[in-house]
Amino acid sequence: MASLKKRGTTYYIQFYRNGKEVRKSLDTASHQVAREKLRQFESARARGNDDPLPTRTPIAPVVTAYVAHIHQTKTRNGYKVDLWYLRKPSAKASSCRKAASRLPHEHKNGLSDLSPRMAAK
Repeated sequence: MASLKKRGTTYYIQFYRNGKEVRKSLDTASHQVAREKLRQFESARARGNDDPLPTRTPIAPVVTAYVAHIHQTKTRNGYKVDLWYLRKPSAKASSCRKAASRLPHEHKNGLSDLSPRMAAK
């Protein structure tokens, strides 16, 4: 069983793993969001997930892999739209902005870094 703790304005989830007390940040100041994350945490633990909380996986490799995937599978316009959303300035994480800055840019003819299948369209 886990519980919520509030330190300053941030909520933490407190639980025991292998007999040791563990406290992890939920990165929220909202009590309602913290309660929902606690509910998700407890249900994931009940299903047998060892650590259902998000990890600190670097976002850049994930975004790069996603771009490579959509580059091969989507149409030219679908690819452009997805890149637009990835470059959108409202992205909060600096690592996401860094990854988005390395995304391919279009040249004047509109056909940069496209796969042969997509360039033929």
